[in-house]
Amino acid sequence: MAIDTERFLTELRQSHKQGAFTEYVREYWHEAVSELEEHHLRMDDVNMMVVDAKDDSEFEEVVHDVIDELEENHELENPIEELN
Repeated sequence: MAIDTERFLTELRQSHKQGAFTEYVREYWHEAVSELEEHHLRMDDVNMMVVDAKDDSEFEEVVHDVIDELEENHELENPIEELN
């Protein structure tokens, strides 16, 4: 992602706790949605995973899973780049 994925997810989590988007989430929301959709992920699904994380440990798993998915899908989309 062009944005800092970990920071975005952390701020999204904080947004849910405070009941309003943080400035960072507001600024990068559309970019994050577009990036996820390019990788065949839905913001609704990611958002629910963030909300459903019961503690810091579960949240860290969500962050790790989303980043892995983005990297894995990126590798699948650009196999020729890997050869160069």
